[in-house]
Amino acid sequence: PLQQVGIDIGCSKLAVLSNTQEIPNLDLTQETDKIIQYQKQMSHRTPGSVRYNEAQRLFNVWFTKLINKRNDYYDKMTCYIVKNSCFVAVQNENIIAWKHNKHLSHSIQLNAPRIFMDKLEYKCDWNDVKFIKVPRNFPSTQICSSCGKRNRNISGWDKLGIREWDCPFCPAHHDRDVNASINILNRGLELVGTTGQ
Repeated sequence: PLQQVGIDIGCSKLAVLSNTQEIPNLDLTQETDKIIQYQKQMSHRTPGSVRYNEAQRLFNVWFTKLINKRNDYYDKMTCYIVKNSCFVAVQNENIIAWKHNKHLSHSIQLNAPRIFMDKLEYKCDWNDVKFIKVPRNFPSTQICSSCGKRNRNISGWDKLGIREWDCPFCPAHHDRDVNASINILNRGLELVGTTGQ
């Protein structure tokens, strides 16, 4: 059966779905190592020289490999989500602000979650799957998906390391990302005027 899903876009993982499925970040280590290698070679060679041009050619080869590998992975993952869903809610994250955080910027540039979100949105549109963006100021990680109360103790960049937490208002224990994705789903359903699963 088709599902209603909320999706929490992340950094340590590409995405976590409200049905507890995780989509890991793609391993791009080989490609990034080669790109850095040829960037260094170019910086030590004279622009326009034979050795510089060869390093530039190999840099372009590996950069293209990285882009193609990432696009292929995102196409497969978004197709899987769309094929199995009738409703998709995603938080409209402020990716630009993430890039300004020194702990997240490299991961964001490498994994490009905005590309993943854009692919997901247009594939939902093509396949008549309802897609909604929950406003970025919605505190999805702080709300207990069991009792609905807000735990402000896990907000802020310095609290990103907290991956699990206990609700101070009810007995619920949460995985941070799964809880956020459930809240994103519920908020998305509220915005379109329907009830949860």
